[in-house]
Amino acid sequence: MAPSSLRSTDRFRQTQKRSVILVVEDDDSLCNLLCLLLADEYPDYNVMGASCGPEALVFVRELGRPSFLLLDHELGSHMNGIDLYDVLHMDLATERIPTLMISGRLPTAALQERGIAGLSKPFELDLLLDVIAGVLVDQAKTVPACAR
Repeated sequence: MAPSSLRSTDRFRQTQKRSVILVVEDDDSLCNLLCLLLADEYPDYNVMGASCGPEALVFVRELGRPSFLLLDHELGSHMNGIDLYDVLHMDLATERIPTLMISGRLPTAALQERGIAGLSKPFELDLLLDVIAGVLVDQAKTVPACAR
């Protein structure tokens, strides 16, 4: 589990103070790396890690809508990244979360159908940061301020 594990009540309390980037990745090493990278790149955000879809749903239920979702497709659980996205999209409070899906095997048709950005693994970290910045900029242009 990532050092920013969702099981810590203290992390829950800290997170309520700032906007959150949620990384959902079942590979603990990659989750840790992504959390550290994003925390460094976006110091005004709390960056949290979840290792599976159900854990991410607990996070959202406890803390509310994250500001950005970095989501692996192949989560190694009963819920893949598309399933998690669809569950979140059914709730008005979480339907417009800016999302980037990463995977060795991107479900291209499903991403296009849902309007989700995707990035194939392996990727360069600079490219990841550029794509995330683009997703955040696009989202800021298309979502009314009251929905953010």
